[in-house]
Amino acid sequence: MNISGLNPAQVPAASSDSIKTSGQESLHAAAEAFEALFLQQMIQKGREGGLGPSLLSSEAEDKFSSMLDAEQASGAAGQLNLGIADALVKQLSPALARWEK
Repeated sequence: MNISGLNPAQVPAASSDSIKTSGQESLHAAAEAFEALFLQQMIQKGREGGLGPSLLSSEAEDKFSSMLDAEQASGAAGQLNLGIADALVKQLSPALARWEK
């Protein structure tokens, strides 16, 4: 996850309104990425709590399951509104506004 966009000094010269928009967009993107990561961890922990290893369990199957969990979490984060990203944006927006001044 790249959060370098949150630093206004790295934004090309533009009006202060476009810098605020860029900072808000970066904050929202980072919050959504966090929500997807949170969902991925929930899915992985749910999988670990299953009935136990299968007879054909292997390192390749574990890697595939991990990649599948990441894709499912990414897709679900885009479709579901759990409110985690919204809460992060709401909580961090005032600090971003102070930082951008």
